[in-house]
Amino acid sequence: MSAGSALRTVHRFRNEIEVIDRSIVLLLGARRRAQHRLLAWKDDAGLPGLDLVQEGKVLARAAEWARAAGTDEALATEVIRLALASGKEAYLASRRPLGVRSAHPPTADARSAPS
Repeated sequence: MSAGSALRTVHRFRNEIEVIDRSIVLLLGARRRAQHRLLAWKDDAGLPGLDLVQEGKVLARAAEWARAAGTDEALATEVIRLALASGKEAYLASRRPLGVRSAHPPTADARSAPS
């Protein structure tokens, strides 16, 4: 294989990875928006934001999907766990100015809010 051919091959693989990475980022954004809609609805309905049973189900589902796909289970569940935590923190930050408590806070610790 020539040096030019090798570089083209590397470039193709890097482009493929870039497309996949972009897809992951877009999907994480879609997940966060869906999580925010759920949290806002629960907040408005006066329901607790925290649902540890559901979070456990979400993580178990991610592990199951990873096993079925032949993907690293620990990696998959950690990505979902981080998405859960990041989404909750971003939701809380969007609901009130820094240092100001909401007039009607969620009935459970929203930092551990739903999945």
